[in-house]
Amino acid sequence: MSIHKVTTADEFTSIIEGNQFVLVDYFTTWCTPCHLATPIVVDKSSIYPEVKFIKVDAEELEGIATIHRVDAYPTFQFLENGKEKNRLTGINGLSDRLEDHLMQLINLQ
Repeated sequence: MSIHKVTTADEFTSIIEGNQFVLVDYFTTWCTPCHLATPIVVDKSSIYPEVKFIKVDAEELEGIATIHRVDAYPTFQFLENGKEKNRLTGINGLSDRLEDHLMQLINLQ
């Protein structure tokens, strides 16, 4: 499964309001850890089809990143029905941490 890159604030709002479970990957183009995280997130997106995975370039959509208090990259925000349930920053142990938070998000744990 692929990860959708959001390009407008309206699109972001539509996605988080129109999907029960959403994982938002906030990144910047200059962030090396963000690039390293991408294959891990893509892998998780194929395991959790019930979660909508999206990417937000925090420089292109700075207003969204500011509203959602994103100040480190990468930041992963877990939303249920448009409301934040949890978040992660950084890539240390990312695969296991994403797995744990995704399972919590969809209530498998």
